[in-house]
Amino acid sequence: TAWVKIRQSQGCMDNVDGDAYALVFEDDERPKQHFVEAVNQIVQIVASLPEEDRPDFINLNVLRTHGDVVAVLEDTPIRVRLLKVKKAKRKWRTGPTEKERGLHYNVWMSAYMVRCGAAQ
Repeated sequence: TAWVKIRQSQGCMDNVDGDAYALVFEDDERPKQHFVEAVNQIVQIVASLPEEDRPDFINLNVLRTHGDVVAVLEDTPIRVRLLKVKKAKRKWRTGPTEKERGLHYNVWMSAYMVRCGAAQ
């Protein structure tokens, strides 16, 4: 599985503390021009958080974002917000929906980061 590959990757195996992140792309992902700069900012923001607040999973390419704003990235051509999504047990696989249109929040899993320590 992808989780086993992440856990067994050299980058994660070299990171004893488990606080490094693996970057995962689906085969159809096409990063935008400022992707690298945005990911670098996200990594810096996450590293500045208290250890217990660092996320295990960061979805990088999200449709219908929903959550509490942690930060707004700087020097990006469009407004990019880093959000914290409340952890809650789901009653169904796809999670909550917006009330107006009934569409699901925080979807699109084509690019994401997984904390090495969480890929166990």
